[in-house]
Amino acid sequence: MSESEEPDSTKNPSLAKEVGSEVKKGLVKEARNTLKWGLGGAIAGGLVLGILGLVKFGVTGLWIGAIAGALIGGIGAVFFYLSV
Repeated sequence: MSESEEPDSTKNPSLAKEVGSEVKKGLVKEARNTLKWGLGGAIAGGLVLGILGLVKFGVTGLWIGAIAGALIGGIGAVFFYLSV
């Protein structure tokens, strides 16, 4: 391809808008997937540690375990998703 045949965003502003639109769609999709993984991890972690806290320490343990599990599970799931 010679220089005159290469597309140039300054000559074709619709190309720049199209590329920008595709980048935006990709970023939105990636953000949604990351949030889904985080939410799933938070729910799973909250359930597991909440149940363990309830069994070991009663209702107070349930609340503390659920909060800690949600934080740990959510952060862990996001890191896992981003590393895969």
